[in-house]
Amino acid sequence: MLVYWIIPETSCTNPPNASHRVRVGGLVLNDKKEVLVVQEKRGIFHEIGLWKIPTGIVEAGEELLAAAVREVKEETGIDTEFVELAFRHADNSLFRKSELFFLCMLRPLSTDDIKKQDLEIDRCCQDILQG
Repeated sequence: MLVYWIIPETSCTNPPNASHRVRVGGLVLNDKKEVLVVQEKRGIFHEIGLWKIPTGIVEAGEELLAAAVREVKEETGIDTEFVELAFRHADNSLFRKSELFFLCMLRPLSTDDIKKQDLEIDRCCQDILQG
């Protein structure tokens, strides 16, 4: 990004680079109280065998709810619709940036078999919530 500050007697107030990262997760819960989870192909979560909800980065110009629906569809092949939203803020996250994480509760629309994304996802399944 090139910036020319047109008021010479003041200093430029533009940040040197992005200060936040915006991520989204899709918590897909069906009528049987089963939650859709994935295991990643690489990274720390893969190494420890952690099951997690589909997550990803919100793309430039993309709405949060659309990003959650997109990530679930990309990673599992399941179509969903928005139900509820929660969020959290974490300071000093990846690359020492602040992170905004939006968790979207989604309802599955498709009942087709789960189709995992081969690039990022190792395994997908639905599991019953305990408790």
